[in-house]
Amino acid sequence: MPILLSVVGIVLVIAGLRNRITGGNPSLVSLLKQDFTGSNPFWKWAAAIFLIGAIGYIDELKPISRAFMVLVIIVFLFSNEGVFAKLQNVFKSTTNGVTQ
Repeated sequence: MPILLSVVGIVLVIAGLRNRITGGNPSLVSLLKQDFTGSNPFWKWAAAIFLIGAIGYIDELKPISRAFMVLVIIVFLFSNEGVFAKLQNVFKSTTNGVTQ
């Protein structure tokens, strides 16, 4: 918990120094609002991961919880906007700007 609060504090300090909390483009508030009310809201994924982790505290259901957590990680990696698709976009954008 102290680490989480430290990270939140560091993010707020950096956003404040860059004048991005309520002003600037994009502001921290507008980015957070988009994360929670956008087309694919973050709170649904956070609630699902929390529930899967809570089920894992019951000893008899721990294998089921781990299997679902692995499934969620696989979905994150292989989804249409997952890690591999983002990496491909990064590599495409860096190779397009290179001239010989």
